[in-house]
Amino acid sequence: WFDEYCDAHIRPSGIGILPIRGPLFDRGWACYQGYDQIIAACREFEAQYHAREQLTDTAKLVGIVIPIESPGGLCVGLLDCCDAVRRLRDLVPVYTVADREACSAAEAIAAQGTLSYCTRDSLRGSLGARMSHLDYSGHLAKDGEDMRHFKSGRFKDAGAGDVPRSSETV
Repeated sequence: WFDEYCDAHIRPSGIGILPIRGPLFDRGWACYQGYDQIIAACREFEAQYHAREQLTDTAKLVGIVIPIESPGGLCVGLLDCCDAVRRLRDLVPVYTVADREACSAAEAIAAQGTLSYCTRDSLRGSLGARMSHLDYSGHLAKDGEDMRHFKSGRFKDAGAGDVPRSSETV
């Protein structure tokens, strides 16, 4: 079953469409898109580009549009995904469009395009990354856990259950 809104495809005009929708994960499952799926689509576009170079009766891949509607996602796998989009950019122009939202990891992908656009009311930006490390050095501080947060972005851990709520994040 093919869904033009969600599935990567090449139109008869030679424009490749690679939609990025929803939260991003290292490996996709169910309705969640994974970097592995985006990378596979990029590789398929590369293969189509090289195969169509030798064919005269088939529309040649002339550019790629990546509409993005995503709040971002995990860090694991993101850099490989960005590399795959940059490899496409070396073959044909790649245009990324923040279609409502391209934040955090999705913004990193959007930045890989030849040109990157956003609609006038779309959200766009990199919000940072958060990592937690549980320190067992004090043997859980007499059965209490010493949780330390390493983050980038002022509100990255807002709403996390293990972080005290502040007046700024209510």
